[in-house]
Amino acid sequence: MKLTNNTISILQNFASINDSIKLIPGKTQKTMSTMKNILCIAELDMNLDLDEPICLYSLSKFLKLVKLLPAPTLEVIENHTIIIRGCDDSTLSYRLTDETIIVSPPNKTIDLPSEEVYFTLSERDVSNCVKVAAGLGVLDFSIVGDGETLSLRVWDKKNSGSDSYEVSIGETELTFCANLKIENLKMRGGNYEVTISKNNLMKLEAEELTYFLAVEPDSEWETDEVETEEKVETIPYVTTGEKLQQEELEEELVTA
Repeated sequence: MKLTNNTISILQNFASINDSIKLIPGKTQKTMSTMKNILCIAELDMNLDLDEPICLYSLSKFLKLVKLLPAPTLEVIENHTIIIRGCDDSTLSYRLTDETIIVSPPNKTIDLPSEEVYFTLSERDVSNCVKVAAGLGVLDFSIVGDGETLSLRVWDKKNSGSDSYEVSIGETELTFCANLKIENLKMRGGNYEVTISKNNLMKLEAEELTYFLAVEPDSEWETDEVETEEKVETIPYVTTGEKLQQEELEEELVTA
């Protein structure tokens, strides 16, 4: 099995979200942050030819090893090891890890509880916000609607007198402030179609990638009131048309 350049790029993005990963046979792959507030689903441009799922403790280390050998091919052998072979007859061995010691997404689907806000988030705007946040030394990123203008804001939400940056990206009739941490903007470069639920969950879609981000619980919506227990702080998986109870979710995430 030989990894394509695009697959390697997607896996590098996965490693920035969670350095450990469970890879499964096929094109569809997922990763989840250790805090369970970021989920990414990718459709690769190749089929991972695996007999069964495998787990890597350090995906970033594995990808560095792959790049060390010329035109590398991969083979999983019986003693939980991946053999990386170069075209010059060189080989590297990488030991797999046990699924119980990593955080991986459960094998369930996820739906937004509701859909209130839609907009296109450009790669340029994300890049500018990340750079400005570093320059200002602030950690908060917000999508803000004032009933007329839809904006992105970088600021310290706990300090009303902090330095801030804001850019208008569209129009909205809603009044809200959806807060995230700038460190959670782990998307690969590109433009994304964004949908935000007032239940504090955001979906970002591109051609090959879909991200779900848990919005901060102190976000504000001046629409129909949302009960606190309905808001999410981690990614809520659902069975067909039915939301899992939080206790069941946490138990599954621990044992997955």
